[in-house]
Amino acid sequence: MNFWPELSLPVQHAFQSINGMLLLLVLGHQLAPHWRRLLTSDRWGGSAQSGFVTDLLHRPALAPMILVSWAGCAVALICDWQSILASAINVALCRYYFVAMRWRGVGRGYGAPGFMTYWLSVAVLLLAVARLHAPSVQPLAIFWLQVDLALIIFSSGIYKLRSGYRLGEGMDYGLVNPMWSYWPDFFRKLPTSHPVFRFLNQSAWISQLVSTVLMLLPVTRWLGGLAEMATYLFIATQIRLGWLAEQMMLTGLLFFTVGSPAGRWWDAHWSVPGQFTGASHGASAILVISLQTLLWLQLILTPLCHAGLFFNYYGRRRLPAPLQRLLDAYANFFGIIIWRVFSVDHLNFHVNVHHAAPAGGTRILLSKWSAPGDLRFWHVGEAITVTSLFTTLKYYPADSALFRDRVFRYAQTLSCPAGHDLIFSYHAIRKVDGRYADRLVCEYHVNPRAKTMRIIALEEDFSAAAAHGTSPLHPGTRPGSYAPA
Repeated sequence: MNFWPELSLPVQHAFQSINGMLLLLVLGHQLAPHWRRLLTSDRWGGSAQSGFVTDLLHRPALAPMILVSWAGCAVALICDWQSILASAINVALCRYYFVAMRWRGVGRGYGAPGFMTYWLSVAVLLLAVARLHAPSVQPLAIFWLQVDLALIIFSSGIYKLRSGYRLGEGMDYGLVNPMWSYWPDFFRKLPTSHPVFRFLNQSAWISQLVSTVLMLLPVTRWLGGLAEMATYLFIATQIRLGWLAEQMMLTGLLFFTVGSPAGRWWDAHWSVPGQFTGASHGASAILVISLQTLLWLQLILTPLCHAGLFFNYYGRRRLPAPLQRLLDAYANFFGIIIWRVFSVDHLNFHVNVHHAAPAGGTRILLSKWSAPGDLRFWHVGEAITVTSLFTTLKYYPADSALFRDRVFRYAQTLSCPAGHDLIFSYHAIRKVDGRYADRLVCEYHVNPRAKTMRIIALEEDFSAAAAHGTSPLHPGTRPGSYAPA
């Protein structure tokens, strides 16, 4: 088995066209129905933080045109029409909305589903450029994609290991949480000691660390890809993640290398249209050298960036000021984070949103998390947004102004009759007498027009800013940095 990986044309064609299909689903199913909120600034009631540039790009008149153009890119990728141009436009759009807007909107750049949409867009562009114009660079490009994905999986697995999964605190909360689970009522009938919870908590972190090793060894790359596909095939049936599970399954194709059993099987079962060919132009020396330089730099800097973030977070130490600034700038530009997704600090609570007239008026529930007909709160982006609002209290407990600002901006995106308050009911999920139970521990009464907030603590010793007992969470300095406060 060669150290430098190669992908056959059937695998490359499948990767590009399936990604185009998934992109079309993300746009049509998850962005288009919510474009007024997700693609406009808070000047027009959207989720992006208002500013001169943001208001120019997040105007209601512009959003439909962006969606149509974006969908055109997805169709072009499916049909392999002008794939490099379509990929480049797609990368620019994904980079802006899912990475650059991560800290400039309450939508958090659509969280992990948004980031993986961006990551796949970069992979498709890189493979298309290498295939058509620099075939000699393609093995290096594929290797970098494999290493980068393995580091993402490793980061997620290490966090699960360190944040409670090994001790039985993690996946089980997600399965009983109505904000995330497809089947919360079913799982709540099971005792907390049920073997299925023990198995899923342990297998979650073990499978990710094992997959990392398999992905990085040439002889087992294809097994790492299969493991990723199998893992997320199961997750797709249990957890509401939008199209993230399917996107993660698609990344497994990058490990179906030429000569591997999985690669040979795929080649035998996926046909390639005639127009999808190898290099159609002579390789440009400048392009080849530029790509090689960029990819080697990424192969060196990306692991160092992850190591720096681990040093900040798990070591609870800052780098010297110039290096810390470089680390934060590099990580934010490329969207590199510590993958704390689906950890106990995100899952051991859920929030219900009501509106009601002041002084005890009848409450009307807005957040019907488990109702498929509710287009807003069934949407994974809404669960990410609301969860991120309240984890702000845990991440930056000393910055109450940041939390209040985010809550007010989010409140403006909700339909609330004049004179009514929005009520955010914070329910802690706890293990009580061997069962999972909700406890209403705090309420936040918000008047979005007057920008007032009244906090009603219903449990004396509860603090929404406190991390779970198994969590390595510690206060940060600001969004976009893991350096300790």
